[in-house]
Amino acid sequence: MTGVLRFRVGFRLILCDGSGNDYYCTVTAVDKDKAVCQVDEIHPNESELSYDLTLAMSRIKQEKLEIAVQKAVEIGVKRIILFASRYTAEPKVRQDRIERIVKEACKQCGRAVLPQVSFADNIDGMIDKAEGKLLVAYEKADLQSRLSDLIGQEDGYSVVIGPEGGFAREEIEQLAARHAETFSLGARILRAETAAIVSLGDVVCIRGE
Repeated sequence: MTGVLRFRVGFRLILCDGSGNDYYCTVTAVDKDKAVCQVDEIHPNESELSYDLTLAMSRIKQEKLEIAVQKAVEIGVKRIILFASRYTAEPKVRQDRIERIVKEACKQCGRAVLPQVSFADNIDGMIDKAEGKLLVAYEKADLQSRLSDLIGQEDGYSVVIGPEGGFAREEIEQLAARHAETFSLGARILRAETAAIVSLGDVVCIRGE
């Protein structure tokens, strides 16, 4: 491992342990299996959002799901919930692959807190795990129902994205009964992974972060 990373004594690097801090370190010793580092400085990581943001996404095809997860982490989500709905096309997800993508995306964008990944067997299970205001991207929503009208100064949001086949009407009613609000992403129907990226990006832009 240390050979692959080409660690050398004297190298400077930034480490994190999930606490929200960045540890500025110097490599003091290297052997075949490990590198020993001295912590020189500790600084709070400044890449995290000031509010909770969750992506709740119906399971879609693995390669498309991986794109959505990667970009969601880069945008700043704190948790990802993958759930099953009526038109879910992909009953199984490679959890190990998803968790690896989350870690790699965190490193790439300089985050110090690893987003949580969890699974739900149905919509009710997803809602029970979700945090904050429930916002549902729905292709049949009124075109005037925009995220900008639903975002205030709440402590958190859960953006809910359906599968490739969309949500069944009964599922939308089920979500509404749990106080979820639907919004439109415009006149064009987007792919599920695109809808996830656009929706999350909109929330962050509207909140000014």
